[in-house]
Amino acid sequence: MEDKKMNQFTTATDGAYIYAEASNGSQVRIPIKDIISILLGLIKIDGQNLDMDDMKSLYVGLSGQGVKIINDPFDATTPRVFFVIPLLYGWFIQLALKIASPTILKIRVFAGTYWTKWESI
Repeated sequence: MEDKKMNQFTTATDGAYIYAEASNGSQVRIPIKDIISILLGLIKIDGQNLDMDDMKSLYVGLSGQGVKIINDPFDATTPRVFFVIPLLYGWFIQLALKIASPTILKIRVFAGTYWTKWESI
C-alpha cells in the first residue's frame, strides 16, 4: 500500500478512526468511540457549573441544559450556541451566538495568557 499525504486523504462523514499527531510528534489513531470521552475530558464542570474560561479546544452548543455557565456573555435564559476555535501559538477564539430575536454574535479571544472582554460584532 502506497503512503499518502494527509491532504490526499478522501473526505468522509464516518470512519473507524481519527488520525492525529501525538505530543512526541509520532502519528497515532484514535477510535471514533473514544473521541467523545476525550472531548468531554476537556470540559471542566464543577457540579453544574461550566466556566467558559476553560473552553479552549472544543466546539460546544448549550441552550438551557441546567448547567450554570460562568463567564457567559448572555443571561441564563437566553438560547445560545458557543463555538471555540483554536488558533496558533496557544490563542483561541470563542463565539457566542444568541439564537433568539434579535440575534446577537459576541466574540472574545484568548491572547496566550488571558481572555479579552466579550464584544458584540
